[in-house]
Amino acid sequence: MNLKALKAFDLSDNQLSSTIPEGISSLTELTWLSLIGNNISGMIPEGIGELPNLSTLLLWNNNLSVILLQKLGLNGNLISLDVSSNSLTGPILPNLCHRNRLLKLILFNNMFTHELPGSLVNCTSLSRFIIQYNLLNGTMPHGFGLLKNL
Repeated sequence: MNLKALKAFDLSDNQLSSTIPEGISSLTELTWLSLIGNNISGMIPEGIGELPNLSTLLLWNNNLSVILLQKLGLNGNLISLDVSSNSLTGPILPNLCHRNRLLKLILFNNMFTHELPGSLVNCTSLSRFIIQYNLLNGTMPHGFGLLKNL
């Protein structure tokens, strides 16, 4: 079966375990990926961040760890990112709102560290931002409170 033209892939609320297969990165037409509510562990494959059409990535309530993908958001199409309730670590990436299309950024209940990236103040499209229960420090980026859609 050839899945190269697949646009939406939703395996939410199953009992999947193991890791996210690298092969998902070859689904270049994929716009929607949802693996919510499984028992998936390990890291998010780097290739998912390079999917050119990905607009929605929903991976909440799994056991994912390590850091977010360095290239996630650089395609300029990312509208919704929810990786809450995992064990993700490291800083929140500054490029998540590239081209200002991101509407929902849900990152609560992880182990993100450092300060919020200053680039978030340019994310005027952002209408939902949930970040509690992490290990963040520092101050809010100057101008963040002026985002009109939050």
